[in-house]
Amino acid sequence: MLYLILTVVVIRLKEIYNKIIEDIEPSKYTLYCDMDGVLCDFDKRFRDLTSSKNRPSGMSPKEYKTKYSTNSFWKIIDRAGPKFWADMPWMPDGETLYEYIKPNLFALLSAPSFDVSSEEGKQEWVDKNTPGTKLILSPSVKKPTFSKENSILIDDLKSTIDEWNIKGGIGILHTSAASTIEKLKELGL
Repeated sequence: MLYLILTVVVIRLKEIYNKIIEDIEPSKYTLYCDMDGVLCDFDKRFRDLTSSKNRPSGMSPKEYKTKYSTNSFWKIIDRAGPKFWADMPWMPDGETLYEYIKPNLFALLSAPSFDVSSEEGKQEWVDKNTPGTKLILSPSVKKPTFSKENSILIDDLKSTIDEWNIKGGIGILHTSAASTIEKLKELGL
């Protein structure tokens, strides 16, 4: 008798499970999101790195490159090692955007610097701030190789978005969480 009851319960549970699975419609999009300038604040981290007694707010990356050089700019970041990347703060609205995209996010798609320490530091940032999120590291110029029909990239670099669109994907040029979320809503996400 108990066996019969258990069999009926198992059959009913399978029916319920199958109904739930049928009701869940997988996302028709593959969603990627950049890190620096979208979720985490590269510029603020650089300002913090270059702050001093005489200049407590530090220098912006643009100011630093103009005053010194692009080479010098990357050297100061490379000297900081993985910690530079791992300690980047969230963008002011970065967490809001992340929480919105999280249910549909396939992966973070971020460009590493030439120094290998950026790869380690970015992975550490992801592990600390967005645990369980997949991270794909790819130079900006190669990001469009991930573009295909129904793939979305959120990025703050216009040239990357333009190339993404040319390759058949849907590029969203990020300027704020509010505008990006609005564009995602228009796509049904």
